[in-house]
Amino acid sequence: MLKDNPYGVTNGLNPTSYPVTPRLNQNAVNQAAADGLGNFRFQLDAQWIWRNQADNWTLWDWTPLDDAVSKLTAAGFWISYPLRGWPTWGLTNPSYQSTDEPHFMPDPSVVATFAQGVAQRYNGVYNIPTYGPMKIHRLEIGNEEYNISFTKSTLVYVLNQAVTAGNSYTTLAINAISPTFPTANTAGVPIAAGVHLQFGASGGSGETIKVTQATNNGDTLLHISNTSGGAFVPAQSYASGSNLTIVYYGLRTSPYAEYNGINGVLNNASPTPQPSRDPWFMQQSINTVAPAIRAVNANMKVGMGAIWWMWDNNFTDFIAGLGSALGLIDYMNLHFYSNALDPLSSSGHTPSITTALNNMKNAAVAAGYPNLHIWLTEFGYQVPDDCTEAQQATRYQEILDACRTSGFVDKVFCFTYDFSTNPVHSSLYTWNGSTFVPRQAVTNLKNAIVQYPLWSPVSVVFPTIKRRDGTFPQTLRRDGLLPQTLRRG
Repeated sequence: MLKDNPYGVTNGLNPTSYPVTPRLNQNAVNQAAADGLGNFRFQLDAQWIWRNQADNWTLWDWTPLDDAVSKLTAAGFWISYPLRGWPTWGLTNPSYQSTDEPHFMPDPSVVATFAQGVAQRYNGVYNIPTYGPMKIHRLEIGNEEYNISFTKSTLVYVLNQAVTAGNSYTTLAINAISPTFPTANTAGVPIAAGVHLQFGASGGSGETIKVTQATNNGDTLLHISNTSGGAFVPAQSYASGSNLTIVYYGLRTSPYAEYNGINGVLNNASPTPQPSRDPWFMQQSINTVAPAIRAVNANMKVGMGAIWWMWDNNFTDFIAGLGSALGLIDYMNLHFYSNALDPLSSSGHTPSITTALNNMKNAAVAAGYPNLHIWLTEFGYQVPDDCTEAQQATRYQEILDACRTSGFVDKVFCFTYDFSTNPVHSSLYTWNGSTFVPRQAVTNLKNAIVQYPLWSPVSVVFPTIKRRDGTFPQTLRRDGLLPQTLRRG
């Protein structure tokens, strides 16, 4: 029987080769169930399931996912599955190229095809060979990839001449490009025409130039222009020996400076823009994928991919940037990793858990979606990297309390239960050489489940609408009916 509570864990498989031989650890499943968790968010890349692009979904290799869903079903979990980790053909559509590295974001049509396969196989009706009908209850359109990709920026050349302000340049002398870069006393890697370089550190005060001819190993001359294509006339001088840093920039114009800068080109704003985080990419995926899922499985709950970047404006602007796509999802989603910082504290632009949640909720309200709630699908603290075991337990309590009392967070998933003999440092169970030992945070988690088995969300009052008979309803559900009790799951 499914356990109806707000608590869960995120776990999964991260294989490095095919066929996938690891399986979801049965001990992790058993312990999560014994501790009283009601939700399990299982992760496995699509690339390990959909192996040949032309194959129909019935021909994909579902073996490791079938095994996981079977174990979680037997244990009584509500199952979430993020759509992530795409095969090569899902990351080649030029419409979704985010930067000139190039970096590609997921092609929504590829995501939709995979999502429909999952939604049809695990609909509780389809007869899965060996297992019979099984159900995945929620799909999330992405894991962290829509909000995590850092644009690369690397030292490639060392200037071998002085550059004087006011002079005109179409070439620059550089130290010879070496195939052994970046080992000592070498510099440079071959790059294509059109790549931008910045004097000094990326995002610093140095000017930006453009490479006009591709470079090769051994080259000592760089053909360049200003970013518009004319001769470069520097406003400041640079000494011989100065660094030239490669600068990748966004191919879209974003209204949010923290994603794409001004007109998609790197500027000196703080933080350095990260164009692959532009919410437009997730918006396009939601617009395509959510209707595709519901077309084959109307009962599937659909969430957005997670906001990950710990920057206060990100939690506002990313939600705002999704726009009307918010109307196609059942919940917003974030991962909260404050590392050494206590979750109730903020530092500079690093938000507290309360700020992050409120920024998301306020942005959704401003966009016209006041009833859209939030799921925290990952949080955790590494011991001893981030904090002591006692501090980890305190932080768990703080996160759980902040979510429970918010009035608009429905689910919270810890990261993680790792039952390998070399568990990650954020695992709530450790291995002492002979058995698995719970950390102190497990006690806080189990106590919360017993004390607060269900959370009470804030009642949202819709605009008052007069009935035909002249009377007025009270609080309405999203479907327009008067609520009796709130459904969960």
